[in-house]
Amino acid sequence: MVFVVLAAYCLNIVILHPYLFYRKYKKYPNVISRDSFCPVLGDIKDHLTSMKGNKAHYAHLKANAHEYNKFDLRAKLDGIIPNIMILSNRALEQFLSLQGTKIDKSVTINGVSGFIPTALGTKPSTPEVMRRRKNVLSWVGLNSASKYIPHMLRCFERVCNGMKAQKQADLVHSMNILTFDVFADILFGDDVKELASKLYPYENTDGSTEMIELREMLIRITKCYLSHVFHPLCHMFTFLKENGLVNPFKRDAKNAAEFKRAILQLVNNSKEQKTAYQIFSDPISTQEEKLDEVCGIMLAGAETTSHSLVSCLYYLNKYPETLKKLRQELQDNGFSKGTAFTEACTMEKIQSMTYLACCVKETFRCDVVVPHSFAYSALEDIKICDVPISKGTKIRIDLTTCHFDKDKWLDEYTFIPERHDYESEYYLKSKDAGKKPDVYSRRTFSHGMRSCPGLSFAMLEMKIAIAYIVTHLDIQFDEGQLNNEDIGFGLGSHFVPLVSVQEH
Repeated sequence: MVFVVLAAYCLNIVILHPYLFYRKYKKYPNVISRDSFCPVLGDIKDHLTSMKGNKAHYAHLKANAHEYNKFDLRAKLDGIIPNIMILSNRALEQFLSLQGTKIDKSVTINGVSGFIPTALGTKPSTPEVMRRRKNVLSWVGLNSASKYIPHMLRCFERVCNGMKAQKQADLVHSMNILTFDVFADILFGDDVKELASKLYPYENTDGSTEMIELREMLIRITKCYLSHVFHPLCHMFTFLKENGLVNPFKRDAKNAAEFKRAILQLVNNSKEQKTAYQIFSDPISTQEEKLDEVCGIMLAGAETTSHSLVSCLYYLNKYPETLKKLRQELQDNGFSKGTAFTEACTMEKIQSMTYLACCVKETFRCDVVVPHSFAYSALEDIKICDVPISKGTKIRIDLTTCHFDKDKWLDEYTFIPERHDYESEYYLKSKDAGKKPDVYSRRTFSHGMRSCPGLSFAMLEMKIAIAYIVTHLDIQFDEGQLNNEDIGFGLGSHFVPLVSVQEH
């Protein structure tokens, strides 16, 4: 009898419910979905197929952008979990008009959300959550972020000197260290020395325990939690993931708990009342929320920016004329190696450099850090673009395909920073060709009341880091990677570029 009940449960949850969702949205002409129903894996099969073909796991989204951009919505199955993806600008406008009233953030335990379940990114928009969000904005806004420039420069110098001395580097790992050190410095101040010097136990996949630095632990934990997205058990039997009953979930939860214990100990022993201490001084939030907030800031701030830095350096290496033009702008504005860079690196100078900003914006367009937003949920039965969406359905904003909309962008698959310079010949050429990107054509940081609060900080850090690195170093990617049109360095990418490094 137990076997029959279990079989019926599996049939309903794993096959029948996803199939009915797939079949329901097949009849709407403005909704796109897979050509055929794929049991268990759903659309995750496309991600796995991309990786098997030595492509970024989200390469198929870029390749199919022309087709997706004909539709308002996409019916997608993350394994067995139904999702409605927001594609068109019309759909996004309607989505945003419902945000906070009939649509709100959805608590989820899949991916990196499982590491920080009570952080801001996955919590519904209650007054308490919006208060916490306002607090975060108070120190990552552009005016506040400018005071962290000296912190950034110290970290950039230390990491770049290490890369130069070794003459080669795992660029993803090096940029992880660079951005982690920036946020650790900001969050913990001088206490970060303790964080950097201590080693903590980390359980490996073979069951052995390794003593590693906390920043290395965060890098590994992030990769592990991202891999959950592609693990069948995470979709078929979510309780196994939620309760950490089997590996890899059990092991990853243990490592995550160790990381959080180390952060909490660091805050409790803090000698300097920096940002992390201030977050923990919040009298209203729970201990778990405050801990997840600090870990979430470290993860979101460090991991996302590091991958975008790799992407930007890749494109600058792939297009040497672009790199030459950028270096000329930096030189014209007084940016040269050593102390001269520090003296020139003011907020005003950084913000005044048009081509530097264009290179960063074009990186965000060509290689998004994540292919879609965190999950939202329909709070009641709703309609978007005349398509009914049932209460409880997961809804996400597609952050990728609009960046390759041929109706909005000229030469949409080519890295061309000039497209963002309103005074450039290329921009005028695009305009004459009828290409008119709007605010919704750029979705890297999402949109609406729950968009990424770190936009200004991320832009500033990206600009300064790229300016510093290209002024001080020559970085050379492998020729095979430069010729791979389907490469990408967003979160979850399997590409690990080992680059040669020389002093510029």
